[in-house]
Amino acid sequence: MDGRIWPPPLPTVADEHLAAWADAAAALSDLPLGAARLHDLLWERRWGERPDLHARSAVDAYTALIPESESLDSAHHIARSMELAIAVGDREREREVVALSLAAARRSLEASTPEPGVALRHAEALLTLPRERQPAEVDELLEGAASIYADDPWIVETVLDLKVERSTDPDAVRALRLQQVNTWRAAASEAAGLVKLSHLQRALELARLHNLGFLIDEVRLELQAISEEDLDLKELSAEVTVPADEVERYIERLVGGSWQEALTAIGAVGPPSGQVEKNIADIEQQMKDFPLSHLFTRTLLGPDGIPTKSAMSEEEHKAEALIRQELFGIQVESHFRAEALDRARERYGQPSAEELAEFFTTPLITAEIAERFARSLDLYWSGHFDEAALVALPRIEAVLRNVAREGGFAIVREPQPTKPGGVKPLGEILRLLEGGYPESWRRYLLNALVEPTGFNLRNVHLHGVRAAATREEAAILIQIACHLRLIRSGPSDDETSPHHPAPA
Repeated sequence: MDGRIWPPPLPTVADEHLAAWADAAAALSDLPLGAARLHDLLWERRWGERPDLHARSAVDAYTALIPESESLDSAHHIARSMELAIAVGDREREREVVALSLAAARRSLEASTPEPGVALRHAEALLTLPRERQPAEVDELLEGAASIYADDPWIVETVLDLKVERSTDPDAVRALRLQQVNTWRAAASEAAGLVKLSHLQRALELARLHNLGFLIDEVRLELQAISEEDLDLKELSAEVTVPADEVERYIERLVGGSWQEALTAIGAVGPPSGQVEKNIADIEQQMKDFPLSHLFTRTLLGPDGIPTKSAMSEEEHKAEALIRQELFGIQVESHFRAEALDRARERYGQPSAEELAEFFTTPLITAEIAERFARSLDLYWSGHFDEAALVALPRIEAVLRNVAREGGFAIVREPQPTKPGGVKPLGEILRLLEGGYPESWRRYLLNALVEPTGFNLRNVHLHGVRAAATREEAAILIQIACHLRLIRSGPSDDETSPHHPAPA
């Protein structure tokens, strides 16, 4: 604060203060906690002609604390004593600390109240010794912990990690890693709901981490077998009230004075996900107002109930919150766009297929694709929303490839010795357009079509994840077709209107 740090970094402490610490440490023989801390700091600073004497004095003070310490404090005192004894090569003190550690670990395992953190902390301290000086009793200690705490997969995983540290046999290490994965699978078989899901996620993570390829598919199948009903998720809902007259004015703005004006406005006004700068500002404010909701790991599930992403870091939380903000905008706007489409038909009548095809034809939308967009709109107005979505989706992807090609981006992959060539997937195409397409519209297309935790219409419906498209989903796809119709060749810096593709 104000350019100062408190307490000051140890290397910056003046010698006069260090001398005072040494005098205080010598005077605190009946207060070992203070003596231990001061001698430890003086050793870390390497102060005096014999800084190793401070390390030895710190060991003596820490070990004097053990009989009067709580179990976990005692484990920490012993662990630090071990580090100091090893650092100064004091084998006599090291042997004393090892004996104290083993005795304390045995007492912990025999305690009536479980103390897994204590026993394992002692084991970790003993394993800091060079391998040839690690006591054989460590194996007995680890076996005891594994037996006593067998019902807790987190503890078993830690015990097995410590056994791996003790082993020099690659086959034994692999067997221990297999045991870790299967411990989580066994725990999952006894659990339900989100706990079961979490246990299997951990099993999959370990199988990947330790290159146990043959187990990865097995765990995936177990994850895949969990249904949304099995997860027993609870729904949280909220209401947003918008004045009816404002909604009416907005929809009338979209409907315009003819069917051509209506479809043009539906494609031009937006993007439905909102302006990216405002969305980011809103997210940053939410993170300030509600920090706790962005501190804990968030697991995001796809439409099939399978984990899709995990947000852990601040940046990951911010990125996912931005996707949710955009998704909310699309969901709200989908109702308005659907209403505008219905009202345009009621007011102006339904155009012919030829008129619609001509309307959608542009230099970037071929006559064949325009005819399909016209057919999608006809199906929508006939109440066949699923069919409308399925007709529009692949043609939207084709047009976006044309946009990328016109913008000077490579949309194909050349064949490799072990892989055939082909076109790049839509998600990659949309990411290529970053910097070469108005960002708010690009993020809208990304969220609406391919973002796994967003609307994701392309993947949800073309991969058959959802049974049928809704009226609102079909309306959003028609909105995108109307938006793509407005794109022309040539540069544009206007973030509020459709983009005219140009190289980034």
